[in-house]
Amino acid sequence: MKTQENTSKRVLFIAYGFPPFATSAANRFIGFCKHLRSFGWQPVVLAALPSSEFPEWPTDENLLRRLPDDLEIIRVADANPLVPLLSLKHKLAGFRKNSGGDPGEAASPQTRVPLKSNMRLSISKMVDFIFTYPDSQKFWKNRAVRKLENQNIGSFDLVFASGKPWTSLLTGLKIAGKLNLPFVADFRDPWFNNPFADQSRRIVQLKNAALEQKVCEDSMLIIANTAELQKDFERKYPHLKEKIIAITNGFDKEYLAQFSGQVAAEKKSKRIEFAHFGTVYGQRNPKNLLIALHELIKEGKIASTQVQLNFTGLWDIADHECESVARELEKSGCLKRRSKISQAQCVVEMNSADILLLLQPAAPLQIPAKLFEYIATRRPVWAVCDAGATTNLINENGLGMVTKNEKADIKEGLLQILQDSFAVASQSNQIEQFDYFNLTRRLAGEFDAVLDKRKKDK
Repeated sequence: MKTQENTSKRVLFIAYGFPPFATSAANRFIGFCKHLRSFGWQPVVLAALPSSEFPEWPTDENLLRRLPDDLEIIRVADANPLVPLLSLKHKLAGFRKNSGGDPGEAASPQTRVPLKSNMRLSISKMVDFIFTYPDSQKFWKNRAVRKLENQNIGSFDLVFASGKPWTSLLTGLKIAGKLNLPFVADFRDPWFNNPFADQSRRIVQLKNAALEQKVCEDSMLIIANTAELQKDFERKYPHLKEKIIAITNGFDKEYLAQFSGQVAAEKKSKRIEFAHFGTVYGQRNPKNLLIALHELIKEGKIASTQVQLNFTGLWDIADHECESVARELEKSGCLKRRSKISQAQCVVEMNSADILLLLQPAAPLQIPAKLFEYIATRRPVWAVCDAGATTNLINENGLGMVTKNEKADIKEGLLQILQDSFAVASQSNQIEQFDYFNLTRRLAGEFDAVLDKRKKDK
């Protein structure tokens, strides 16, 4: 990529999972770092060394080609004591064979787990908390701080950090304090009460709440990646309302333009194809969708030759009922599952999809990052999700149709699509607001405002 001219203001951009990590945050990081210098800010990135991450995260070296050639990236290896400790944890959590019972359940005298096993479980939980709270990357923080102190990389005007992992935010806060610089916290997800995180233990909930509040209190600017998350922060911290804003995720218009006109292989069937891209896991369980389709076929309301659900990406659903229905649909040709493909191929196939499918139940404050790539294709979107940020974005911008994650509603939605079909209601330039060039213009303006406020406060 062409080198851009130097600028006077420098921002330390802390993002543990910066590319080549191929995570849902990659486009956000690339978009901001690609365009910040167009608006007077030179980013220097502080990130993890991919080879040190455990468990291993997916990587894609092609992501780096979308960044300026001369972007300075400081890589710090994760201390990662988990590798030897995980085996210890599993040993401590192990139960005697034939002990007969779950230590979390009330058991009869004949099936009760021996006291030593309960002790092992308690010790295992303690070890897990010590070494993985607030996340498994916690030991990276001190290494990153020391690296920055020992490396001559010049001065900065501002520190920006994006989470999760939440260690990125805590690292940014610590560095900003040491350098006496304004700190900007970028929340790509809710920290406290995140529906995708394990919040089952009271102590974890309390500590999450305390750490989130500390980061917010000590930041000069708090960025949420949805308007709904912004409102949630304002509700929790009304005294901080003036410094809480929303800057959504987006799409890289320049990158996507190279795929304009490219289409996937010609369809061999007349089925209406619903294409889903990305990992299916946790709350994003397609069980209700699969059952609804299966029942409609059994009821004779839909022919098995009419519909095909295509899932591309990791299928991480430990649900026996869901898997059973999925296999039945695969036999009839109504469902296809395949592993991850390149981002470039994803873009081509998104452009060719009949309907782009999105699953986002039980996450009212969050919007899947892939929805913004969907937006760029201008293909119709069918979202199976509950009320909240995703529903609002789709309805406000006329992107397609939203159906609640209830079997009856999904059946009704499927029938409507097949009988009436639907298209994107709006082809206006309204979607240009999600181009990362425009989003970065906003970010840079907020950085400038932080510096101005800092000067006034001195």
